[in-house]
This record gives sequence, C-alpha cells and structure tokens, in this order.
Amino acid sequence: MSELKTIDIKGKAYVMVHERVRYFREEEAYKDWQIFTEIIDLQDHRIIMKASVINPEGTVMATGHAFEYSDGGQINKTSFVENCETSAIGRALGCLGIGIQESFATAEEVAQAIHQQKDSRAWLSQKQFGLAVQRIQSANPKITINEDGNDLELTPAEFVKKLKDTYRMKKEYADGLEYEVQFQETLSNPPTEQPI
Repeated sequence: MSELKTIDIKGKAYVMVHERVRYFREEEAYKDWQIFTEIIDLQDHRIIMKASVINPEGTVMATGHAFEYSDGGQINKTSFVENCETSAIGRALGCLGIGIQESFATAEEVAQAIHQQKDSRAWLSQKQFGLAVQRIQSANPKITINEDGNDLELTPAEFVKKLKDTYRMKKEYADGLEYEVQFQETLSNPPTEQPI
C-alpha cells in the first residue's frame, strides 16, 4: 500500500483529493475499477454532483455527493462545476475507505468550510432583490437608507455596492442590479443628438 500525503490544517492531517485518486489508480486492489460522475442538479449559480466508484463487475461500491455555488470562492467563479466534481470524487473515495485514517473530509473540503465560515453575510433573498430593484428605479436621483440611526444619501451605484458588501448574492441578482443601475443612468442622461 502506498503512503498518502497529507497536509496539516489546524493541527489535523487531511488527505487531498488528488492523493486519494492517485492511490485509487495505483493500488492493485482497484485495478479495472472506475469512477463515474454525474450532475444531479445544475442551475445558473449552483450544482449538485454525484460520484460513484464501480468495481469490474459493475457493482457500485461507494458514492459521494457534493454541492457548490458559483460564487463560493475565487476558484468557483470560473470552475464551480469542476470543483464540485472533484469534491464528489473525494467523498466517494473516502466512502471506499481511501484517505480516511484521520478524517473523512478532504483537505479541500476543510479549507472551503473555513473560507465559508469567514463570510458570515446573509444571502440576499428574492424579495430583497425585488425591493432593491424598486429602490433603484425610484431613485430621485439618490436613494436614502438608514444605517445605525443615520440617513445616508446614496447614488444607485453606491446603493448596489452597499448591498454587495452587506449580502452574499446569486450572480443573476448581482448582474440584475448592475443592469438596473446602468439602465437608470441611461434614462437620467440620454445621449444628445448630434447634427448630421
């Protein structure tokens, strides 16, 4: 049996997914075994995946699931599908017993959990998104908000920045708010006609 490399996170050893995969591919006991992945649910901003480890007879020996948001970190902005697949594979190999000497979780899962704990902002709800759009549309020319008992006058762009600083939000909400700001700016400053 080959040795699995670990990394230390807060004093505990964790095995990375690539180490679990390397072990699975090199170990004679898993010769001709396969890993299959499938998307269970995919929407604009989130994905759920399942990985299955299958022996040569076609029997599913272990499965693992993973869930990711497209705004769940710097890597997820461009690669949330790939990141989710990697996590599901790591969990499936963990279910098979690979790399769980000290912890079932992979190093990547623990690092992601620590990152998410640092971002304690609440998610912007659909209702809050709708109200924000209404506030932008009715800005005349500024939006008044109350913060710690003080009224603040914000431009629509400042209002959206304040929302993004206060809330986590789906990409479609962030894009929708930016579009609404640009649209309102266009209405407020129509292009002047140039003589021909």
